[in-house]
Amino acid sequence: MAGREEGDLCPECGTPFDRRPDHPKATFLAKRGLTYIISAMVCLLLLPPIAFVFLFLSIRAQGRLRAGHTDYRIPFRVAQRLRLTRALTYAWFAEFAIFLWIDELWPGFMDWVGYFA
Repeated sequence: MAGREEGDLCPECGTPFDRRPDHPKATFLAKRGLTYIISAMVCLLLLPPIAFVFLFLSIRAQGRLRAGHTDYRIPFRVAQRLRLTRALTYAWFAEFAIFLWIDELWPGFMDWVGYFA
């Protein structure tokens, strides 16, 4: 890519060349977001109220990478990890909906107060 100007297309993949530096905390935030959403999925099985805290933290970590960072670019590996985190976030909501449905069939399945009493 030596000698290429900003906006020139890559001869292999056709994406525009980007000279912006990588986001300084991108890898850290992406790993943290993925860790939080996995924790939320596990906690939904064991301690559902804590799962909402991890879900919020995961969404917050994802948002910090998306919100208006035009001065930096997001590396490819980080973008892959963000897509995985986003997919797991949707899966978490599906898991929660399934748990609510099971609770309708089997009352007391998600008796959160009973966990702490």
